[in-house]
Amino acid sequence: MRRRHLLPLPAGLALAGALVACTAVGSGTGPEDVDVAGGFGARPTVTFDVPFAVTESSVTVVIDGEGPDLVDGAAVLLDWLAIDGSTGEVIAETYPSAPEVFAFTPESLGDALYSAVRGSGTNDRVLYLEPATGESGLPAANVVVVDIRPARAQGERFSPPSGLPGVQLAANGAPTITIPGGDPPPDRVEQVLIKGDGQQVAAGSELIVQFTRVRWSDGAVEATTWGEGSLPERLDLSESMLGLSLGLLDQTVGSQVLLVVPPAEATGADTRVFVVDILAVASEANGEEGASPVPTASVSPSG
Repeated sequence: MRRRHLLPLPAGLALAGALVACTAVGSGTGPEDVDVAGGFGARPTVTFDVPFAVTESSVTVVIDGEGPDLVDGAAVLLDWLAIDGSTGEVIAETYPSAPEVFAFTPESLGDALYSAVRGSGTNDRVLYLEPATGESGLPAANVVVVDIRPARAQGERFSPPSGLPGVQLAANGAPTITIPGGDPPPDRVEQVLIKGDGQQVAAGSELIVQFTRVRWSDGAVEATTWGEGSLPERLDLSESMLGLSLGLLDQTVGSQVLLVVPPAEATGADTRVFVVDILAVASEANGEEGASPVPTASVSPSG
């Protein structure tokens, strides 16, 4: 474990209501007695002697991802695995489905979880230990591993070629899209602006994305997940605008993609321009009953 910071955390970390009290008795120990193995973003392997108990809350940075610090009010994506220290049984987890999306505020996360990840940054993995009381009234523990996932695209950057819309990114990653002069291209255009190294997007997947959509005709923003009070959204490719679904197919998680979608693959008579950050795959069509592997013409995110 690379570095440790101990925080005076409130009791009763709820993790969006998922945690429950342990029910057995352990001996008082600490984070040095818990081994957390595995790469960031993958389901961790957590090893400790059962029964396990602690007398105070602590937070240990297991993986220091050296990413930017979390910003109050901004979006944060969290994966977690919570284990009953008295039995070694999993209480709740987000693996392998999808990270949960929150605003980085005490109101959204709850006081304890907010305190647990405060001071950490994107791509960090933290171990949170919380005292709990067993049914017998003796000490127990909750053992929680949290991965702080990026809320924006990360990877090698590319510039769109001449004739395509320009994209400028704000400090927080929000794109400003500038439409060039002239007519839009007649066919769909896909341009990777940032190349992520995550899994490929399959047909019919449900994704977690940040996006901005504008009209080619006047550059007006029709919809966006960026801005105060906004959070990344889930996007079901089997129910989305045809050009959007096809344009994101086979792209990789972590990427930012510029899409120019002609009216034939959109809705209405105008060409649409998207900038989409692919943050996570929430589900894939081949793993869900009834999911369609073929995208159909429908509406785009928030549209």
